[in-house]
Amino acid sequence: VLILIERFRGNVQNRNAKKSFGSYTDFFEEEKSKHEVTEEAIRMEEEVKNNTDYAVRILDVSRLFFNTEGKPIPAVNRVSLGVKKGSLFGFLGANGAGKTTLIRMITSLLPPSDGTIEIFGNNIQQFNDPNVISICPQFNSHLVNEMTIDEHFTLYGMIFKMTKETIKERSDWLTKALQLENLRGKPINQLSQGDVRKLSIALSFYGPANIILLDEPTASLDPVARHDVQEMILENRGDKTFMLCTHLLSEAEFMCDMISIMVRGCVFTCGSPQALTEKFGTGYKVDVMLQDDTEETEQKVDDFFSKMLPFAFCSITRPLARIYDIPAKDIDLADLFKIMEDGKDGTNGYDYYTCSSSSLERVFMEIVKMSEEGENE
Repeated sequence: VLILIERFRGNVQNRNAKKSFGSYTDFFEEEKSKHEVTEEAIRMEEEVKNNTDYAVRILDVSRLFFNTEGKPIPAVNRVSLGVKKGSLFGFLGANGAGKTTLIRMITSLLPPSDGTIEIFGNNIQQFNDPNVISICPQFNSHLVNEMTIDEHFTLYGMIFKMTKETIKERSDWLTKALQLENLRGKPINQLSQGDVRKLSIALSFYGPANIILLDEPTASLDPVARHDVQEMILENRGDKTFMLCTHLLSEAEFMCDMISIMVRGCVFTCGSPQALTEKFGTGYKVDVMLQDDTEETEQKVDDFFSKMLPFAFCSITRPLARIYDIPAKDIDLADLFKIMEDGKDGTNGYDYYTCSSSSLERVFMEIVKMSEEGENE
């Protein structure tokens, strides 16, 4: 009876989602035309339309909501993305960009208003194998406060039809990897929020799923626990496909093969962390180590930069060091290295330097700023 009720509810929900969208197709197209889209995002759309060899294939997916005034909200607006098997795909975006809504549609928790989502070539609305995908949701509401860690593993093991030996083997591995061994007999309501979060992450790795979706998994963890989770993800990369939604941009830069940045329900750009920082990075930092702390040496360094790199701005001054900010539009990184290397061999007051480009965090801030300026216009 429950299965029939659930199927009926799902069918009604799907029909309502598509029915309400029909009157707003022009509205979605108009809203998407307001937002700038990069060549990389357009190229991704074309590849997804012409290629089906993806673990997760998202094709022209939209989701419509209505606010309290009855006005339409394009939470996800004609998004097309492809996640390759064995990769680690990252979703970035400000609050309200549509990341969590998209993840909920991929896991069938929410039907799309339009478009299709395929898992290994199968449309999830026609064929949905619950053993293929697992998720660590943004919140821990799927856990039972009165149950212990071991009882959660036992319950989920029974759902996945595991043997007792497999349950013990998998739970031992996960509790050891996430340092939960001494807490296995305690109920959830007696654990810290960090330990509860680690259990939620462990359960997403527990079953036979080949695709794991992680919605801000490490946001509430301390650095040691975060490192343990990241190591566990990296150990399984290649064997499993990961989709990571995070606000920790250093984590995305360190771990992800491909990153999609969403702005107001649309994909603004996508690419590797290195490609994004190279394209959208706004500047370089040059950290110079002075030969000594005399005024003469400091003057030599200042004269060198004012002559060879007049667009450089000294942002930090220390007794034996200088940090200069240089706009990326004024010079190529290769030319910057050549100037600094040639200057090191002369009598310019320094004998050591480092150059670095913008971090992904700086790139993300610039993209959000650009989108807000475009929205105001």
